[in-house]
Amino acid sequence: MLLGLLADQPRTGYDLERAMREELDSVWRAEYSQIYPALARLRRAGFVMLRVLGPKRGPRRNLYRTTAAGRRELKKWVSGLPAAPRLKDELLARLAFLDTLSPAERRGVTDWSSTTAVMAPNSRSAMKTERWCA
Repeated sequence: MLLGLLADQPRTGYDLERAMREELDSVWRAEYSQIYPALARLRRAGFVMLRVLGPKRGPRRNLYRTTAAGRRELKKWVSGLPAAPRLKDELLARLAFLDTLSPAERRGVTDWSSTTAVMAPNSRSAMKTERWCA
């Protein structure tokens, strides 16, 4: 994500967090505590370069930009196949442990779960999407 945001223009970590919040919030989130270590890894891998900007007084600003290797890596990532999503589906997790219940209790759970799946498939899908983005 960071390489994609840096492909348009050089940015500081603060600018990256703001751009991520404004442009990608519905699909991807990251906090400063995730952004800066990721930038350090990208820099060590040679995918971004750092330019230190700063006034003589006050805090310095680190401006990051992609390198040619970073642009190649971004193209490789965009054109590649995504990994299968790792879902945390509470209903599936509960169904995995049905053997801990008596047969009567199992019927109650499976009746409830099938009714829920039929009645509200879109709301569960929305909840899953919301969990991925959180």
